[in-house]
Amino acid sequence: MSQSKEQVVEPTNKAQEYVKRLQELDKECGYTKVAVPAYKMRDDGTWSLILQYQITELPKEKTE
Repeated sequence: MSQSKEQVVEPTNKAQEYVKRLQELDKECGYTKVAVPAYKMRDDGTWSLILQYQITELPKEKTE
């Protein structure tokens, strides 16, 4: 009887792996995500701070 054992990945390791792969993809594509703060008026006349996400080009690496 052979059962394949699934590799158990801790949530913190899974998050670190996600960030690493996302950074590799950003570098490969030349773009990244940026959160820009903005204010939004609410129905009661007050303001809320929100984050608007944008895709922006990574700066070019200098080669000497």
